[in-house]
Amino acid sequence: MRVSGQEDGKVTARAALILEIAHTLPGVRNRWLKLARRHHPLFEQAVEIFEDFLAEYSDFESPV
Repeated sequence: MRVSGQEDGKVTARAALILEIAHTLPGVRNRWLKLARRHHPLFEQAVEIFEDFLAEYSDFESPV
């Protein structure tokens, strides 16, 4: 079963975002820096989703 086929909407949204980032910038080297500079809306979406994820599973407080 693929992760993007999960019933949980949060898992599906995270998987779809990761795939979109990978398709947008297939090279791993400096991916997040390039994403922040060249594809800022996608970067902001990633930050928001992963902040929510970390907040759910830890005592994370965003420094942003």
